[in-house]
Amino acid sequence: MPGRAAGSRGDSVVKRLTADQWESARAMREIGTSYEDVAKKFGVTRQAIMKRAKAEGWKDDEDVAAIVRRKTAEKVAGVVTVGDPQKKAAAIDAAADETAAVVRRHRQEWMQVVKLRQEALAIREHDHRESFERSKLAKITAEMTAIQQAGERKAWGLDDGAPTTVPLSRPLVAI
Repeated sequence: MPGRAAGSRGDSVVKRLTADQWESARAMREIGTSYEDVAKKFGVTRQAIMKRAKAEGWKDDEDVAAIVRRKTAEKVAGVVTVGDPQKKAAAIDAAADETAAVVRRHRQEWMQVVKLRQEALAIREHDHRESFERSKLAKITAEMTAIQQAGERKAWGLDDGAPTTVPLSRPLVAI
């Protein structure tokens, strides 16, 4: 039908974009390209681009740093915003396994600090000097562990408000 854009409902063939094309269209929108220009580039209607943008929550006014953070997080996790749902689920599962391993290691490291502290407390009646030295070692180890783990938690995105601990039914240390 004359006057209609390619891919419009008036045509007998509606153009479908691939996952890569949709990702490129999104990237174009996120850097400020108009809906019309994106639609022309991919041979679809402006409404098709707008509908997809609304459905996926594309941001037009995000600063570039936020977009880069989102894309980086996707690449680190091996996740793409569109594409094969099974591959996406597998990538998310693999990223969750890696993150869980970090949390488990962190817990083990804290148990080492607890053990040092318990040893210091256990000998305080017999050897004050050795107890004091072991207490200092426990304190220094705790401080170093906290600093290291704070950096790792930030690098792994663990401090976004989601809990990574399970309430314990018993105390870590018996005093």
